[in-house]
Amino acid sequence: PDELNLKEAIHTIDEMHSLGTQAVIFSGGEPLLRKNFVLQLIEHCDDLGIIPAMLSNGLLMTPQTVLELQEAGLKAVGLPIDSVVPEKHDHLRNVPGTFNKTVQAIKTCLELDLEVVITTMALKDTYTEMPKRIEYLNGLGVDEVAVYDLVPVGRGKDVMDNAMTMDQRVNLIKWLQSQQEDTEMTFTMSGGM
Repeated sequence: PDELNLKEAIHTIDEMHSLGTQAVIFSGGEPLLRKNFVLQLIEHCDDLGIIPAMLSNGLLMTPQTVLELQEAGLKAVGLPIDSVVPEKHDHLRNVPGTFNKTVQAIKTCLELDLEVVITTMALKDTYTEMPKRIEYLNGLGVDEVAVYDLVPVGRGKDVMDNAMTMDQRVNLIKWLQSQQEDTEMTFTMSGGM
């Protein structure tokens, strides 16, 4: 309905290229619901010298799909892990079974040498789990984590009472900084009030 067709999307990427865009992150919803469309756009970005990346929930990332994404030129994929307790992650994602499928997607991407950046939500009630979460991700071989604070848009508006306190934010930032100094992991943090 209100989605770009392939010709319009390629034209948009061409305009972005003419403006000096250096990277494009495909997200959604779930970009792999339109896999062939996204593969063509990734390839077009790569041909133009624009770095293509993608945010995915990981549920559709089979080994074959990862290979297709790499062949098209995808440089990195962001995958979400919001808790190391599978039931908590699944609850936050609103779909049972997503934790195990996302972990499998992470392993598949890493095995096939596709760069993985984990996106993870820091909430008031999951804040204390962050050390276990980072340790778990490190054990999987992940070396980049983007930590998101709850932002009051979309579904986030309805759950702002789950947002971290300012003290929790400050403590988390300090802890992530110390982990970055002590490990080979890289962290970014965004969002919040």
